[in-house]
Amino acid sequence: MEIQNKKLKSATATILKIVIEFLFIAWNLNVIAQDTINFRNGNKVVAVVKEISDESIKYKNYENLDGPDYVSDKNDIAFITYKNGMKEVFAEVKPWFQKKKEKENTPEDKPSSTEIKNNSSENKPSLVKDSYGKIENRGANRYKVNSNYLNYKETFQLMQLKENEQINMHIKKAKIAKAVKPIGFAAIPAAVIGSVFFMSSGFDTDATSKRYNETTGTACMVFGAACLTTSIVLGVKQKDHTKEAIRLYNESY
Repeated sequence: MEIQNKKLKSATATILKIVIEFLFIAWNLNVIAQDTINFRNGNKVVAVVKEISDESIKYKNYENLDGPDYVSDKNDIAFITYKNGMKEVFAEVKPWFQKKKEKENTPEDKPSSTEIKNNSSENKPSLVKDSYGKIENRGANRYKVNSNYLNYKETFQLMQLKENEQINMHIKKAKIAKAVKPIGFAAIPAAVIGSVFFMSSGFDTDATSKRYNETTGTACMVFGAACLTTSIVLGVKQKDHTKEAIRLYNESY
């Protein structure tokens, strides 16, 4: 009887283990087989994405797959994590990147696909994805697209609308270089402090103190030179990455 009870307990434990593993696998499959939409305001929606257009995203709520389709503005969505683990990030389109309303035109007066209109209220171009021309560098971080002039930031926003991985990579590196480049200003106080220590060493009669001031002054000068050199290199890198991003962008035309 005792042996039978042990066998029964063993069989029960095995069955329970199989049930738990089955439930775990089923739960994982349930989690994986869904998409997660992450909005810019911090909200998240578990859904099944059905369609992505230039302006909107159509999806079904995962808790009500038989219910209606939902449509959200693409600009309100930061990124989507798909059921296969892939993550798609959407560039934020600023208010002045408004899509032009479609007009009914005769073949003779229909505008070209590269036409850009000026925003009368902000005096900035209203650009539409795949409906603008090549970027021309006009110097001093000024760029021209057709008859419109853009600054450095606006040009990056325009190129990001292409959603090209290589272009976005160069834009990211150019932004990082620009952000760190001001480290060169640290060379000014470093040079001043170093000069003070060198001047102090000239008046020191004590050998130890004199050596300390000279060593500290040299360290400050070296630090300042390193900051200045780093800033110059980053400036070159920023220009190179910006130039490469524009080249890749213009190759699409």
